[in-house]
Amino acid sequence: MESHAHYSHARFEQSFRYLSFRDGNFSVGEGTRESLLQSLKECGVAAVVEPAIGLDSNEAVYRLSLAYPDFVFPAYGCHPTRVSLARWRDRKRIGEYAARTQGCVAIGETGLDYHHKRKDQHRWNQKRWFWYQIKLAFRLDKPLILHIRQAGKDALRILRRYRKYLRGGVVHCFCDDMDTARAYAELGLYIGIGGMLMTEEHGETLSRVVREMPLECLLVETDAPYVLPDTDLFASDKQKGKVRNSSMTLFAVLERMAELKGMSVEETEERLFANAQKLFSIPDAKAAGAKDGKERE
Repeated sequence: MESHAHYSHARFEQSFRYLSFRDGNFSVGEGTRESLLQSLKECGVAAVVEPAIGLDSNEAVYRLSLAYPDFVFPAYGCHPTRVSLARWRDRKRIGEYAARTQGCVAIGETGLDYHHKRKDQHRWNQKRWFWYQIKLAFRLDKPLILHIRQAGKDALRILRRYRKYLRGGVVHCFCDDMDTARAYAELGLYIGIGGMLMTEEHGETLSRVVREMPLECLLVETDAPYVLPDTDLFASDKQKGKVRNSSMTLFAVLERMAELKGMSVEETEERLFANAQKLFSIPDAKAAGAKDGKERE
């Protein structure tokens, strides 16, 4: 199961090139949003969790979930780097989308992001939106999809303060160290592992996290169209920038995680699937129906 992707994103409009992984090798395919989502089903991707980014993106997420019921499961929220573009008085729109969508599985993305220059971070505003979405998730009895980048100290302080409001969640696109992973796990949060596992910058650190953290604490994701794994397919960053990541690379992440755990790919996939199904409360019949579809070639 794809625990984090953005197929409602404008980068998946029209036709595009995307990264795939089949038979142990990366390749670049070309298609449309519709053809790619169909390919995911045919290759055995059971479901896709689709979080909102900016406040206005909630509508696109909602519409995509309507177009692909029982396959695309929406999460509504406002990403920390987008809160400066949102009006505080519009915050209730998140809850309105969640309430009107039967298949809403989480609130998010939400969290803190200190990656940009201090003057562009709007830290207090990020925290205000973060507090609000934590409490909203509590009221709706939903888990959180957390985006935390270079802000672990503040994020953990907030999450511990509001611990009684947490109804589970995942720290997506995790790229921090073991101590931080353990701190999130102690709060009942999953660690989302994606393409960063296969990058020179973060691969060594994340390999240790995957080896040492119980598999029951992990999820697998791609964050498509972002976070491409390192491959030798691209001669330059410019060339790489023209290719979208896709859930077809889930299988590469799964193989690497299985290798690090000393387990079969099949068992690793099955157990990670169960983790995502449990966290997001995706009904058995729906998920199983997708999972039992066409076998991967």
